[in-house]
Amino acid sequence: MRTGIILSINRVAGVGILKDFNNQTIRFYVEDSEKNICRGDTVNFDIFFKQRGLVAVNIRKCIMNDNIDV
Repeated sequence: MRTGIILSINRVAGVGILKDFNNQTIRFYVEDSEKNICRGDTVNFDIFFKQRGLVAVNIRKCIMNDNIDV
């Protein structure tokens, strides 16, 4: 499981781009993501190799909890 940020998303074309925390830019298809993701969201995802190269799949919005007591 990797983590990154949505850089762009085009729902009409069905594609988007995200950047993982290793600074790798990765393409994804909207059909492989939750419906409620938006540009700037932090997401978890898996990597899959398709004909045109690496793509992010199983994209899910990260739930950040700032109220964690340490």
